[in-house]
Amino acid sequence: MFRPSSHATRGFCAEWGTPLSFSSEQFPDHADVTHATLDDPNVVAPRAHIWTRSKVAWVHLRDDLARKERGLTDP
Repeated sequence: MFRPSSHATRGFCAEWGTPLSFSSEQFPDHADVTHATLDDPNVVAPRAHIWTRSKVAWVHLRDDLARKERGLTDP
């Protein structure tokens, strides 16, 4: 685990350094898990697309999930 700030914690794979998780004391009911790192990504359905303001132009979101320019707590 790595603490990039006084309120956040990031988890990484100890062998490869792959980002695995993010949590923040500011939002104790939320935990971000890197979906592609799960053994079976079909087990957990996504709730929203986050950080859409920084997505690359060729990504086209074609579903009905909520879109948040930043994190899940954005209005």
